[in-house]
Amino acid sequence: MSKQDEIHCHVETAIAVVGGKWKPWILWRLYDGVRRFGELQHLTPGITRKMLTQHLRELERDGIVGRKVYAEKVPRVEYSFTKHGETLRPLLKELCDWGSKHGKYVSAQNKRADGSIARSEEQERGSRTVAAESR
Repeated sequence: MSKQDEIHCHVETAIAVVGGKWKPWILWRLYDGVRRFGELQHLTPGITRKMLTQHLRELERDGIVGRKVYAEKVPRVEYSFTKHGETLRPLLKELCDWGSKHGKYVSAQNKRADGSIARSEEQERGSRTVAAESR
């Protein structure tokens, strides 16, 4: 059974292609245009050469990223979105926008929770003080 046969939902198909720890980073770095291997590695902190190579090959195999090799004295390789890969641009932008909104939402939730905890702790201390005074 192939990997494609095991997928039950189109979201799974998309995640299988662009998901993981490094692929979203790589794709976001290609969002602005053509990048050389060294640039991608520099712009993706923590990724090893091996992992970057592996993920670029997978993205190339899936038709998302194109690889152009220049036959020069010092070989140069550039990566960019293919025509098909360009269809990811609006999705990456939406994902980035959502991430920004979600970060603000979580921050606001944490502030509310911190405030609630502080109020609860104050109430707890107040209850203990009243209980101690009534003894």
